[in-house]
Amino acid sequence: MDADMKDLQIFVAVVEHGGVAGAAGALRVAKSSVSRAMARLQAALDAALFDRVGRNLELNATGRRLYARVEAPLAAIAEATREATNQDVPRGHVRLSAPIGVGSELLPRLVAAFVRRNPEVTVAVKLDSDPAAAMRDGFDMAIVGGRLEDSSYRCRRLVVSPFRAYASPSYEARRGLPRAPEQLEQHEVIIFGGPHTHATWELTGPEGPRPVRVSGRVVANSLAFVRQAATAGLGIALLPETPGRLAVDRGLLMPVLPEFALYGDPLSILYRPGPHLPSRVTRLLEFLIEQFQGPVTLEPHDLG
Repeated sequence: MDADMKDLQIFVAVVEHGGVAGAAGALRVAKSSVSRAMARLQAALDAALFDRVGRNLELNATGRRLYARVEAPLAAIAEATREATNQDVPRGHVRLSAPIGVGSELLPRLVAAFVRRNPEVTVAVKLDSDPAAAMRDGFDMAIVGGRLEDSSYRCRRLVVSPFRAYASPSYEARRGLPRAPEQLEQHEVIIFGGPHTHATWELTGPEGPRPVRVSGRVVANSLAFVRQAATAGLGIALLPETPGRLAVDRGLLMPVLPEFALYGDPLSILYRPGPHLPSRVTRLLEFLIEQFQGPVTLEPHDLG
């Protein structure tokens, strides 16, 4: 028995909306209709696509393989249908993966701005230590750092602002601030990354790069956590220039060694090859590239 295309479309909705209830809401049909479609599809394929874990259904290996194979073709068919009927407003679901550190600090505002501009598009974000791996699970795009080794995807470079050092007024009152990079060795710092409590910051100033060994008692893999820890007075932190500057404007942080900056690994965005990407994917791709090329603007409420 061949699988029905409509049932495959419902299957994709179940995956992308987190279950039968989510798919039913997105498709505006009864949950029983979604359940019957999944039963028909599994019978047609003679294979289970989900495992029951407690009261929830989780996609199994067979289901993941099926989703990876059918999501893009079904999206292309839907896109072609919209274009044929002049429905050029981007619609549908986009899946984006990003590093935990950068994603936690910058992506919430960017995604919020994107969905406000594109109300018919939904965005699922997965923050992961290996965002490129999500591409193999069917994600539309992934923001990655460092050297790229997989050439099977298309890639665009993102421009990222430098990191600069900041501390809270309470830390300055308690410990003072360093006047030269070497004095950081006598200060508490909040280390982004981990798991070690020691790191080397290669700070570039007027006379070139100067590596400095630093240490601290707080280590985190989230830049949002690092910023909030610095605001709480736990130490000196390296932060992207834009959220750091806004925190300074609000009186939450103070610049430390403002003539020095750390230039980290470049960020790139991976996406799938092909001549006809869905408009919802190209719209988000172009939006992210545009935002990272210019100064990323933040509103005060974006810092939490």
